Amino acid sequence: MKKFLVLVAVFALAFSMGPVSDAFAEATVYGKIHMSVDYIDGDGAAGTQYEDPNLVVASNSTRIGFKGDQRLDNGMTLIWLLESSILADGEGVGNLGDRNRYVGVKGGIGTVMIGQHDTPMKKVGRSIALFPECVGDARNITAVGGWDGRVNNIIGYKNKFGPIDLFLLYSADTATDADNDYHGNSLYGASVKFKGGPLMVAGAFEKHHAAAGQISEAALRVAASFKLGDPLRLVGFLQKTEDEGNTAGNDRDTIGFGASFKLGDITLKGHMYMADDLGATADSGGKMFAVGAETKLSKATTAYVSIAKTDNDAGTGAFNINAGGHGDTLTGLANDQSPSAFSVGVIHNF
Repeated sequence: MKKFLVLVAVFALAFSMGPVSDAFAEATVYGKIHMSVDYIDGDGAAGTQYEDPNLVVASNSTRIGFKGDQRLDNGMTLIWLLESSILADGEGVGNLGDRNRYVGVKGGIGTVMIGQHDTPMKKVGRSIALFPECVGDARNITAVGGWDGRVNNIIGYKNKFGPIDLFLLYSADTATDADNDYHGNSLYGASVKFKGGPLMVAGAFEKHHAAAGQISEAALRVAASFKLGDPLRLVGFLQKTEDEGNTAGNDRDTIGFGASFKLGDITLKGHMYMADDLGATADSGGKMFAVGAETKLSKATTAYVSIAKTDNDAGTGAFNINAGGHGDTLTGLANDQSPSAFSVGVIHNF
């Protein structure tokens, strides 16, 4: 806690050291449109909403953002970002500012920011994502339990030391109510990433501090990737959780591995993730695989096709197939349902 109080002091000091330069800083507009047509088989029992397969049009974390920076007279730089989701399939208008949003300062001491941001643990998982926001996204397995969050009321610190990136984050209160920030729902997270040549290795730790009288859950995550020449990339993943759901002994190990291979203008890719039983609850795990291909239509536009399937254990396994940033997510999956999906999509960045 003392370290984060120091960060707050640094943040305040940055503004007290001098006025803002008179130079006007323009905002940058950016975003992404990600749409897909999915054939989803929920593998539901007779008489349920997932009894029959469905064809859906999905908007997958489509977003628009505004960001900017302003050089301060004291040599530091003010930074800010506001990002919002857009439901491009027409099923709503999205939520203004529901994605990352923060203000901060950066300089020789690193970057300090306050607002809302992805956790260090989430950033580590995304560093090896082969199917980001597509059907078969790794978060269908790895995020269960709340380990890929975007949290409120954060104080964050980032810095780079040669090939090593450091990211520290503290959330004073992860709840969304606005009355006060004293509910005990705080979160601590940290990550370290090394990138040198063909190798990338990253690790993160996260702890969810529960309210008084409850057990605090925690998790450790490691991700790595290695490039064998230009065409082949291998990725690996390991996650260990402790006392999930603030319940003693609810521990779980999750592993994953995958690869991508460039074949001319087409990139072939595939991965598999497996979660074991949660604590002493038998048959509560599951696994998921996804394969696909993508091609660049331009520098900013990618088209892809993906196939994914989740195989849940016969007891209480209920992992999804189109969660993790994908639209039209299956909800209320019953135990032992094993959904599958086929998806054709396009992604355009601007």
